[in-house]
Amino acid sequence: KNLATLLATVLFLASVLPVATFRVIHCNPWNGAAKSWWEELRHPTSKVGQAILAATEGKNGTLCVWGYNPDYHTETLLRPATRMSIVTPQFNGNSLQGFFRETFLADLQTSPPLIFVDATAPSQFPALNDPKYRHESVPEIAEFIASHYGLITEIDGVRIYRNLAPQKNQ
Repeated sequence: KNLATLLATVLFLASVLPVATFRVIHCNPWNGAAKSWWEELRHPTSKVGQAILAATEGKNGTLCVWGYNPDYHTETLLRPATRMSIVTPQFNGNSLQGFFRETFLADLQTSPPLIFVDATAPSQFPALNDPKYRHESVPEIAEFIASHYGLITEIDGVRIYRNLAPQKNQ
């Protein structure tokens, strides 16, 4: 019985372990064997992500997404411009709503992002696709965006704005 267990263990280690080891080594992106997936990941797949990168004109910068779509940060590899990159707390209607709005606006004013995206559109997160959640619904944010940004394009309701001021190296 012990011999059968030992034989089964040896066979397992001799057949499964080398295959598993090969797969780990072969698929490891850091050894150079599988860098093709990294190149695919670096290029945005969405039209909005591609438009955001085109609007940056190859510059590094920051991105502010109004609404809810963290994929745009992932696709473009642009840094979030505000401490709260998800704006849903500003619509909760609770006692902290004012704090969240003030913090968001202060972040925008302190370090204006290169790109501002209003992702409150029907093609985006369903809970925020009502026009009442657009950035214009908050007068201070609407005024800031209107005075500092120009609309670059609109894709499926998602509006992409670019900062009109010359950008420092961010």
